[in-house]
Amino acid sequence: MKKFLKYIISIVFSLLLIAVLLDIVYTTVIEKTIPRNKVRYALSLKDKHYDVLFLGSSRVQNSIVTSMFKENNITILNMGLEGATLGDNWLMLDLLKKNKVTFDRIFVQLDYMYNSKDNSFSDRSKSNLLPLIRKKNIREIFKKTDTDFNKNYYIPFYRYLTNSYSIGFREFVSSLLNKKPRISFEDGFTPKYGNSKLAKEQLPKSIISHSKIYNKINNTCISMGVEPIYFIAPYCSKMIDNGFVKKLDSVVNNFYDYSRSIKNDNNFSNCSHLNIDGAKEFTEVIINDFF
Repeated sequence: MKKFLKYIISIVFSLLLIAVLLDIVYTTVIEKTIPRNKVRYALSLKDKHYDVLFLGSSRVQNSIVTSMFKENNITILNMGLEGATLGDNWLMLDLLKKNKVTFDRIFVQLDYMYNSKDNSFSDRSKSNLLPLIRKKNIREIFKKTDTDFNKNYYIPFYRYLTNSYSIGFREFVSSLLNKKPRISFEDGFTPKYGNSKLAKEQLPKSIISHSKIYNKINNTCISMGVEPIYFIAPYCSKMIDNGFVKKLDSVVNNFYDYSRSIKNDNNFSNCSHLNIDGAKEFTEVIINDFF
């Protein structure tokens, strides 16, 4: 019986040691290599200044052509993130603020996501940030937002196992080889091409009276000395408004409605996303209106 217990203990100890070593190796590689997602890219920026920052979901990532700003000698950071929530936008803003990255203007894209009552950030942003959970600033963020904080923080390699789709072996190897990401984060714009059959969509019929995450974004911008500019990106003609944009305008300060600014449906990849031609047209509208 004693031999059996010793055998079990030795196995448990060996597994724990392997987990600790893997945790150290994975974390070191991810920390020391080039950023492979926008969250890590935001962390890599320190003591920089840009004329303008754009925050939002793919409706920013696919719609704001950064090269057109640069052609006008406007320095820009496009931090639109596919599938992003308002919580992701706040997270990105908070990371940039803590790294002393400053801006003259901050644009935040708002739409139906304003109605979200969940203040946390998405699983994708969470997993991209998890390898750095033991850094002080990151630890404080997760303490407030992560229901699995104790497991992710104290159990070695647990966060890599449970988020293998994002920070598993494949991502580890790509980081180890310093493989460049699919897009340039310095540019931040990802174009869409073509024009698929546009299906009818609709915006919500009601709007929440109070958004905590909107207030957090707004207060963070103000603390950075910038009044944020909120806008809604274009939709195709098949989008049913339901009066939502007017309701959004009534509760959001400094709001600009661009939902119908692109008239030609051929400039849409789908009803919510512009293709490359639409993105160029919309970016020109923004530049003319503000710069």
